[in-house]
Amino acid sequence: MDRFENKDNNEEKKESKALSKVIRTGRRTYFFDVKTSRNNEAYLTITESKRRFDENQGTSFYEKHKIFLQKEDLINFYTELGNVIKDMQAQNLLNENAEQAGSDNNQENF
Repeated sequence: MDRFENKDNNEEKKESKALSKVIRTGRRTYFFDVKTSRNNEAYLTITESKRRFDENQGTSFYEKHKIFLQKEDLINFYTELGNVIKDMQAQNLLNENAEQAGSDNNQENF
């Protein structure tokens, strides 16, 4: 757990992780972490992690991108993501492998 210091009264507060899920794909890994802030507000972070290779250094590293979603935005995000996926399916923009992977993981359809 990460520790944070409350600057107002110098008491230590903890950021807690309530739930964590991982999806591994070919070259990417996605992390879904539900956390609570110092003031007990829940939020979701979605992290995309990609392994990269630095040819100059001869070493590999991970490139990460994060999205932070506050609880008041989750339902709209979920709804619109579902709409986009449905539209992509209707337009045959998803290949069979992507559709099969979703059903293999017992993921719920939107």
